[in-house]
Amino acid sequence: MGRLTYWLARAARTVVQDPRVRGKASEIYHDQVKPRATEIYEKQVKPKAADIYECEVKPMAKDVWRKGKPKLDAAKRDIQNAARETNPRKELKGFARKVKEQFLEGLGENRKDR
Repeated sequence: MGRLTYWLARAARTVVQDPRVRGKASEIYHDQVKPRATEIYEKQVKPKAADIYECEVKPMAKDVWRKGKPKLDAAKRDIQNAARETNPRKELKGFARKVKEQFLEGLGENRKDR
């Protein structure tokens, strides 16, 4: 059985390497397979993907943004406060220290809330 399998695989490789076979395969692909795949994509896949996006992905993204926006605003305020207290252009270490302290304070508050 092993010899037969080897022979069939070798014959298949030989046939596939033939330029006439490659040309015919390319012709079949471009004339029949590709147009059918495009048609299926346009009629079935694209509308389903749009439906999933509108019904599942978009509402989920809006919800995540709505929940995360206050945290982003708080982080922005913390960084602005640290920039007011220490000049980040002149005292980079002091600015980084302030931001780190405010970040760690925020983590402590979040842990207490849990």
